[in-house]
Amino acid sequence: MEVSYIQTKDLLNKYGVSNVTVTKWITETLAGKTGIKYEMVGKRCRFFDIPENWFILDNLGTLAVNKRNLIFKEETEPNKEFYSLFNNDEILEIVRDLEVRNMINVKFAYRGAGANYWDHFYKENYGGVRYEVPIWTEEVLEYYLKLVIAKLSEYDEINVIDLGCGNGKPIIKFLSKLKQIVPVKRYIAVDISQQLLDIAKKNVQEAVPGLEYFTFQKDLEKDRLGEIFATGREDGKKVINLIAILGVLLPNTYDAEIILKNIQKNMDANDILLVDGLKNRPENNFNLTYVNADNKDTSIAGFKLWIAKSLGINTDMCEYVSAYDEIHSQKISYIILDKDYHITFSLKNSQRVSVVLKKKSKLILWFAFQTNPDSYNTILNKANFNLVDTLALPNDMHFIVSAKPKETRVKNSFQ
Repeated sequence: MEVSYIQTKDLLNKYGVSNVTVTKWITETLAGKTGIKYEMVGKRCRFFDIPENWFILDNLGTLAVNKRNLIFKEETEPNKEFYSLFNNDEILEIVRDLEVRNMINVKFAYRGAGANYWDHFYKENYGGVRYEVPIWTEEVLEYYLKLVIAKLSEYDEINVIDLGCGNGKPIIKFLSKLKQIVPVKRYIAVDISQQLLDIAKKNVQEAVPGLEYFTFQKDLEKDRLGEIFATGREDGKKVINLIAILGVLLPNTYDAEIILKNIQKNMDANDILLVDGLKNRPENNFNLTYVNADNKDTSIAGFKLWIAKSLGINTDMCEYVSAYDEIHSQKISYIILDKDYHITFSLKNSQRVSVVLKKKSKLILWFAFQTNPDSYNTILNKANFNLVDTLALPNDMHFIVSAKPKETRVKNSFQ
């Protein structure tokens, strides 16, 4: 009777395993660990093609596939903290960003634990060479103070509206000096993160007492802002809103036009918008000291990575990259995934939706488009603003523009 042997290629095709795995099965068989019946043909171990052997190999194949899936694929669900911070619409937005852009929108990173990470990073690096933006923002506002006083002196009351206020610190010095010269009545803090609003309230009220203080938790891209801009106007006094978007916030959005139009449609004709930015220059573009997340700075690493971790991604096993993307003129931070991740989200009405992120793909955690006054002028114009003033620091790195609304509306974005 002719003896039939199982071919290696049959095992590779049937179980989808590698030559390394088959070699391991042979080694274990020779050591008497598998129970597979075999004979040596020359120096080669050959498995008999019999039902008993296939039964054992089926079990070994299943174990190998399960082990491979554990290594190269992970099925996860967001944790409880994630669901406590994000509502159904926000979860759907996160899902769409993951599917379409392989991105977690940085605006959501300021929620929950991210607020404390960010506040800690800000305080630890304020005044240092790693994160110079706060100092530059304070300096450029100091220059602008002389210009804005003349524009505000005719009003009975002034509201300072801080959009994307963060921890409130970038505007404190400006707010304090402005209050001493003109009738600043109210400070209105607006942010997507309630946690940061709580931090900002403490910081601003301690540094600038005597103001009426209002907070609004809003997504500048999506939420209605009318109630914010109407604050104080009902008392019949001549009120102006000085609206600030500071900390180079606007370039962290994919479509700045949406934000600007949402602001513009709620502004009075005399209201003033302030926006600061970093110039598109090599000294700025290739300075990645701020965006790097290394083991020496757990605060910025924690800020950028906590949502990915809350989705079940093992960020410790992923490569972290910060770079300047010359094609899109943006700084960017991302992780390279160590395996496939199948993330299942639970929605209202017991609905569930899954997202598949592939091994070795980039998951974007943060970005910032590089800009200049001309690009701001263009986007403000097409978002229905008239540019009023432009000021730049002597270092020619940081600038601020002021604008007022115009009547017509058209479309543009940083891209």
